[in-house]
Amino acid sequence: MPFIGGIILIFILAFILWSLMFPLFNKIGSRILKKYNKFKQEENGDEKFKDV
Repeated sequence: MPFIGGIILIFILAFILWSLMFPLFNKIGSRILKKYNKFKQEENGDEKFKDV
């Protein structure tokens, strides 16, 4: 039973950390998404990549 309790404790700690870090992840995530969308648009502009 201590094993299950440990898992629950880890989940609670992870959730608290995640909720604290969420705004930070949102900022980083939006930056990455913007870069990724630019990259995808450039890739789609080239005809070479469509054939692969």
